[in-house]
Amino acid sequence: MIDGTVVTDLRTGAVPAAVGARYLPKISEIVAMLGAPIQARYRLAALNGVLDIREDCVHNVVEETSRRYAEEPVYRYHREGSIETLHLN
Repeated sequence: MIDGTVVTDLRTGAVPAAVGARYLPKISEIVAMLGAPIQARYRLAALNGVLDIREDCVHNVVEETSRRYAEEPVYRYHREGSIETLHLN
């Protein structure tokens, strides 16, 4: 048995990567996350699979949520080091 929430989060996070792989310039290094729920973490991980993300800017209505997102190191790694996250609230 699998939790449907996890599948939804993964699927939601993967869609921007599929679109990004097709339409974004391969030199794109900066992404912006508007909203910092769990899907934003999956979006960043998936986008980093198709682009070499170096900077992630995040904004969320609830400032504490974007601050927590920016401080989570688990999602901040990519092929050549860590992704710098800017908290924009």
